[in-house]
Amino acid sequence: MAERLSIGLLGDPERTAAWEQYLRPHPTVREVVVTHDLNALGNVNACILLGTETLLGKATQLAREGIHTFLVGRLSTDLPSLIRLMNTAEESRTIVQFANWAYYNPVSLWMMDEIQRPRILHTLREIPAPLDDGATIRLDELWLEDLSLALKWMNSGVHNFETDVLHSSDKIIARHAWLKFDNGSTASFHVTLSNGPQRHMRFASDDKIRFEADITAKSAVRLLNSNDTAQTETRSFNREIPANHAISRFLKSIVMKRPSEYSIYDLVHLARTLANAKTRLSR
Repeated sequence: MAERLSIGLLGDPERTAAWEQYLRPHPTVREVVVTHDLNALGNVNACILLGTETLLGKATQLAREGIHTFLVGRLSTDLPSLIRLMNTAEESRTIVQFANWAYYNPVSLWMMDEIQRPRILHTLREIPAPLDDGATIRLDELWLEDLSLALKWMNSGVHNFETDVLHSSDKIIARHAWLKFDNGSTASFHVTLSNGPQRHMRFASDDKIRFEADITAKSAVRLLNSNDTAQTETRSFNREIPANHAISRFLKSIVMKRPSEYSIYDLVHLARTLANAKTRLSR
Protein backbone atom coordinates (compact mmCIF):
# COMPACT_ATOMS: atom_id res chain seq x y z
CA MET A 1 0.00 0.00 0.00
CA ALA A 2 1.31 3.46 -0.92
CA GLU A 3 2.47 5.74 1.85
CA ARG A 4 -0.23 8.09 3.13
CA LEU A 5 0.98 11.63 3.54
CA SER A 6 0.68 14.44 6.04
CA ILE A 7 0.17 17.66 4.07
CA GLY A 8 0.48 21.23 5.29
CA LEU A 9 -1.68 24.06 3.95
CA LEU A 10 0.07 27.37 4.56
CA GLY A 11 -1.74 30.63 3.82
CA ASP A 12 -4.59 32.93 4.81
CA PRO A 13 -7.77 31.19 6.07
CA GLU A 14 -9.94 32.10 3.08
CA ARG A 15 -7.58 30.50 0.58
CA THR A 16 -6.68 27.46 2.67
CA ALA A 17 -10.39 26.63 3.11
CA ALA A 18 -10.84 26.49 -0.66
CA TRP A 19 -7.82 24.22 -1.16
CA GLU A 20 -8.63 22.00 1.80
CA GLN A 21 -11.77 20.70 0.07
CA TYR A 22 -9.66 19.47 -2.86
CA LEU A 23 -6.94 17.97 -0.68
CA ARG A 24 -8.72 16.02 2.08
CA PRO A 25 -10.60 13.50 -0.14
CA HIS A 26 -7.42 12.38 -1.90
CA PRO A 27 -6.65 8.70 -1.09
CA THR A 28 -2.94 9.35 -0.44
CA VAL A 29 -3.61 12.03 2.21
CA ARG A 30 -3.57 10.93 5.87
CA GLU A 31 -3.98 14.37 7.49
CA VAL A 32 -4.06 18.05 6.58
CA VAL A 33 -2.40 20.68 8.81
CA VAL A 34 -3.88 24.13 8.14
CA THR A 35 -1.95 27.16 9.37
CA HIS A 36 -0.70 30.63 8.41
CA ASP A 37 2.53 30.19 10.41
CA LEU A 38 5.46 28.43 8.76
CA ASN A 39 6.83 27.33 12.14
CA ALA A 40 3.52 25.66 13.09
CA LEU A 41 3.55 23.09 10.29
CA GLY A 42 5.14 20.40 12.39
CA ASN A 43 6.33 17.10 10.91
CA VAL A 44 4.58 17.11 7.51
CA ASN A 45 5.68 15.32 4.32
CA ALA A 46 4.68 18.14 1.99
CA CYS A 47 3.21 21.62 1.99
CA ILE A 48 0.93 23.60 -0.31
CA LEU A 49 2.16 27.17 -0.02
CA LEU A 50 -0.47 29.81 -0.85
CA GLY A 51 0.26 33.50 -1.31
CA THR A 52 1.58 36.26 -3.52
CA GLU A 53 4.73 37.51 -1.77
CA THR A 54 7.93 35.88 -0.39
CA LEU A 55 6.88 32.46 -1.67
CA LEU A 56 10.35 31.59 -2.95
CA GLY A 57 12.00 32.32 0.40
CA LYS A 58 9.45 30.20 2.27
CA ALA A 59 9.75 27.41 -0.30
CA THR A 60 13.55 27.42 0.07
CA GLN A 61 13.19 27.08 3.84
CA LEU A 62 10.74 24.17 3.41
CA ALA A 63 13.02 22.46 0.89
CA ARG A 64 15.94 22.85 3.28
CA GLU A 65 13.87 20.96 5.87
CA GLY A 66 13.11 18.17 3.36
CA ILE A 67 9.46 19.13 2.82
CA HIS A 68 8.07 18.77 -0.70
CA THR A 69 6.40 22.02 -1.73
CA PHE A 70 3.68 23.13 -4.13
CA LEU A 71 3.71 26.93 -4.65
CA VAL A 72 0.36 28.51 -5.54
CA GLY A 73 0.86 32.12 -6.57
CA ARG A 74 2.22 34.29 -9.33
CA LEU A 75 5.01 32.77 -11.40
CA SER A 76 8.28 34.41 -10.42
CA THR A 77 11.08 35.37 -12.81
CA ASP A 78 13.56 36.21 -10.02
CA LEU A 79 16.36 34.08 -11.46
CA PRO A 80 18.83 34.26 -8.50
CA SER A 81 16.09 33.25 -6.02
CA LEU A 82 14.86 30.48 -8.31
CA ILE A 83 18.37 29.07 -8.71
CA ARG A 84 18.82 29.18 -4.92
CA LEU A 85 15.58 27.21 -4.50
CA MET A 86 16.57 24.76 -7.25
CA ASN A 87 19.95 24.06 -5.65
CA THR A 88 18.38 23.61 -2.21
CA ALA A 89 15.75 21.22 -3.59
CA GLU A 90 18.44 19.18 -5.36
CA GLU A 91 20.54 18.92 -2.21
CA SER A 92 17.59 17.83 -0.06
CA ARG A 93 16.01 15.71 -2.83
CA THR A 94 12.66 17.44 -2.44
CA ILE A 95 10.00 18.04 -5.07
CA VAL A 96 9.03 21.62 -5.92
CA GLN A 97 5.96 22.24 -8.08
CA PHE A 98 4.46 25.51 -9.30
CA ALA A 99 0.82 26.29 -10.03
CA ASN A 100 1.03 27.22 -13.68
CA TRP A 101 -2.69 27.27 -14.55
CA ALA A 102 -2.05 27.45 -18.29
CA TYR A 103 -0.35 24.05 -17.92
CA TYR A 104 -2.73 22.37 -15.45
CA ASN A 105 -5.87 23.46 -17.29
CA PRO A 106 -7.60 20.19 -18.34
CA VAL A 107 -7.95 21.44 -21.93
CA SER A 108 -4.20 22.05 -22.14
CA LEU A 109 -3.39 18.67 -20.57
CA TRP A 110 -5.54 16.89 -23.16
CA MET A 111 -3.97 18.82 -26.04
CA MET A 112 -0.45 18.05 -24.81
CA ASP A 113 -1.31 14.36 -24.61
CA GLU A 114 -2.57 14.41 -28.20
CA ILE A 115 0.23 16.53 -29.72
CA GLN A 116 3.59 15.78 -28.15
CA ARG A 117 5.34 18.70 -29.88
CA PRO A 118 3.35 21.20 -31.98
CA ARG A 119 4.76 22.75 -35.11
CA ILE A 120 2.65 25.87 -34.49
CA LEU A 121 1.17 27.12 -31.22
CA HIS A 122 -0.86 30.32 -30.85
CA THR A 123 -2.70 31.75 -27.85
CA LEU A 124 -5.07 34.72 -27.67
CA ARG A 125 -6.40 36.14 -24.39
CA GLU A 126 -8.73 39.11 -23.96
CA ILE A 127 -9.26 40.22 -20.36
CA PRO A 128 -12.23 42.44 -19.40
CA ALA A 129 -10.65 44.83 -16.93
CA PRO A 130 -10.38 48.56 -16.14
CA LEU A 131 -7.22 50.39 -17.11
CA ASP A 132 -5.35 50.30 -13.79
CA ASP A 133 -2.21 48.84 -12.24
CA GLY A 134 -4.04 45.75 -11.01
CA ALA A 135 -5.16 44.90 -14.54
CA THR A 136 -1.62 45.32 -15.86
CA ILE A 137 -0.29 42.94 -13.18
CA ARG A 138 -2.93 40.38 -14.16
CA LEU A 139 -2.07 40.79 -17.85
CA ASP A 140 1.63 40.20 -17.17
CA GLU A 141 0.82 37.16 -15.01
CA LEU A 142 -1.28 35.50 -17.72
CA TRP A 143 1.28 36.30 -20.42
CA LEU A 144 3.97 34.55 -18.36
CA GLU A 145 1.73 31.51 -17.89
CA ASP A 146 1.20 31.14 -21.64
CA LEU A 147 4.88 31.68 -22.39
CA SER A 148 5.94 29.11 -19.82
CA LEU A 149 3.45 26.59 -21.22
CA ALA A 150 4.98 26.95 -24.68
CA LEU A 151 8.52 26.48 -23.36
CA LYS A 152 7.44 23.34 -21.50
CA TRP A 153 5.38 21.94 -24.37
CA MET A 154 7.91 22.54 -27.16
CA ASN A 155 10.81 21.09 -25.11
CA SER A 156 13.38 22.78 -27.34
CA GLY A 157 15.91 25.56 -27.16
CA VAL A 158 14.80 29.05 -28.20
CA HIS A 159 16.36 30.27 -31.44
CA ASN A 160 14.63 33.66 -31.61
CA PHE A 161 12.40 35.54 -29.15
CA GLU A 162 10.61 38.80 -29.93
CA THR A 163 8.29 40.70 -27.63
CA ASP A 164 6.28 43.90 -27.83
CA VAL A 165 3.88 45.89 -25.64
CA LEU A 166 1.02 48.30 -26.35
CA HIS A 167 0.47 51.31 -24.07
CA SER A 168 -2.47 53.56 -23.34
CA SER A 169 -2.28 56.46 -20.89
CA ASP A 170 1.09 55.15 -19.66
CA LYS A 171 -0.45 51.76 -18.85
CA ILE A 172 0.40 48.50 -20.59
CA ILE A 173 -2.79 47.20 -22.20
CA ALA A 174 -1.36 44.37 -24.33
CA ARG A 175 1.64 42.06 -24.49
CA HIS A 176 2.72 40.06 -27.52
CA ALA A 177 5.46 37.47 -28.00
CA TRP A 178 6.76 35.38 -30.87
CA LEU A 179 9.23 32.52 -30.49
CA LYS A 180 11.06 30.32 -32.95
CA PHE A 181 12.54 27.17 -31.45
CA ASP A 182 15.66 25.26 -32.42
CA ASN A 183 13.50 22.40 -33.72
CA GLY A 184 11.77 24.76 -36.20
CA SER A 185 8.48 25.11 -34.30
CA THR A 186 6.95 28.52 -33.60
CA ALA A 187 4.73 29.93 -30.85
CA SER A 188 2.95 33.26 -30.47
CA PHE A 189 0.87 34.85 -27.73
CA HIS A 190 -1.27 37.95 -27.51
CA VAL A 191 -2.78 39.02 -24.17
CA THR A 192 -4.77 42.24 -24.04
CA LEU A 193 -7.16 44.18 -21.82
CA SER A 194 -10.55 44.75 -23.43
CA ASN A 195 -13.98 46.23 -22.87
CA GLY A 196 -15.71 43.08 -24.13
CA PRO A 197 -16.23 39.62 -22.64
CA GLN A 198 -13.41 37.36 -21.54
CA ARG A 199 -11.87 35.34 -24.36
CA HIS A 200 -9.15 32.70 -24.25
CA MET A 201 -8.35 30.69 -27.38
CA ARG A 202 -5.48 28.30 -28.01
CA PHE A 203 -4.52 26.80 -31.37
CA ALA A 204 -2.00 24.00 -31.84
CA SER A 205 -1.07 21.83 -34.81
CA ASP A 206 1.49 19.37 -36.08
CA ASP A 207 1.67 17.67 -39.49
CA LYS A 208 -1.48 15.59 -38.89
CA ILE A 209 -3.66 17.16 -36.19
CA ARG A 210 -5.06 20.63 -35.58
CA PHE A 211 -6.64 21.76 -32.32
CA GLU A 212 -8.87 24.76 -31.68
CA ALA A 213 -9.54 25.19 -27.97
CA ASP A 214 -11.87 27.63 -26.23
CA ILE A 215 -10.29 27.63 -22.78
CA THR A 216 -12.96 29.93 -21.34
CA ALA A 217 -15.72 27.52 -22.40
CA LYS A 218 -13.60 24.51 -21.30
CA SER A 219 -13.88 22.83 -24.67
CA ALA A 220 -11.58 21.76 -27.49
CA VAL A 221 -11.99 20.57 -31.07
CA ARG A 222 -9.54 18.15 -32.70
CA LEU A 223 -9.43 17.95 -36.47
CA LEU A 224 -7.55 14.90 -37.74
CA ASN A 225 -6.63 14.88 -41.43
CA SER A 226 -6.13 11.38 -42.81
CA ASN A 227 -6.33 10.25 -46.45
CA ASP A 228 -7.79 13.62 -47.42
CA THR A 229 -10.76 13.16 -45.08
CA ALA A 230 -11.33 15.23 -41.98
CA GLN A 231 -12.30 13.58 -38.70
CA THR A 232 -13.57 15.91 -36.00
CA GLU A 233 -13.74 15.27 -32.26
CA THR A 234 -15.10 17.73 -29.69
CA ARG A 235 -14.36 17.39 -25.99
CA SER A 236 -15.90 19.21 -23.01
CA PHE A 237 -14.13 19.66 -19.67
CA ASN A 238 -16.83 21.48 -17.70
CA ARG A 239 -16.58 19.19 -14.66
CA GLU A 240 -12.80 19.15 -14.41
CA ILE A 241 -11.02 21.59 -12.07
CA PRO A 242 -7.37 22.62 -12.66
CA ALA A 243 -6.62 22.64 -8.92
CA ASN A 244 -7.65 18.99 -8.65
CA HIS A 245 -5.32 18.05 -11.52
CA ALA A 246 -2.45 20.00 -9.96
CA ILE A 247 -2.89 18.48 -6.49
CA SER A 248 -3.21 14.92 -7.84
CA ARG A 249 -0.07 15.25 -9.93
CA PHE A 250 1.88 16.81 -7.05
CA LEU A 251 0.94 13.97 -4.68
CA LYS A 252 1.65 11.37 -7.36
CA SER A 253 5.13 12.83 -7.84
CA ILE A 254 5.81 12.42 -4.12
CA VAL A 255 4.52 8.85 -3.94
CA MET A 256 6.31 7.82 -7.16
CA LYS A 257 9.48 9.73 -6.14
CA ARG A 258 9.80 11.55 -9.45
CA PRO A 259 9.97 15.25 -10.51
CA SER A 260 6.71 17.17 -10.69
CA GLU A 261 5.25 18.00 -14.10
CA TYR A 262 5.72 21.77 -13.78
CA SER A 263 8.80 21.98 -11.60
CA ILE A 264 11.47 24.41 -10.45
CA TYR A 265 13.49 23.48 -13.54
CA ASP A 266 10.67 24.66 -15.82
CA LEU A 267 10.42 28.02 -14.05
CA VAL A 268 14.20 28.50 -14.14
CA HIS A 269 14.01 27.82 -17.90
CA LEU A 270 11.35 30.55 -18.22
CA ALA A 271 13.39 33.06 -16.20
CA ARG A 272 16.57 32.32 -18.17
CA THR A 273 14.73 32.68 -21.49
CA LEU A 274 13.44 36.11 -20.46
CA ALA A 275 16.86 37.15 -19.15
CA ASN A 276 18.54 36.11 -22.41
CA ALA A 277 15.92 38.01 -24.43
CA LYS A 278 16.52 41.19 -22.38
CA THR A 279 20.27 40.81 -22.88
CA ARG A 280 19.84 40.60 -26.67
CA LEU A 281 17.49 43.59 -26.75
CA SER A 282 19.90 45.74 -24.71
CA ARG A 283 22.81 45.24 -27.12
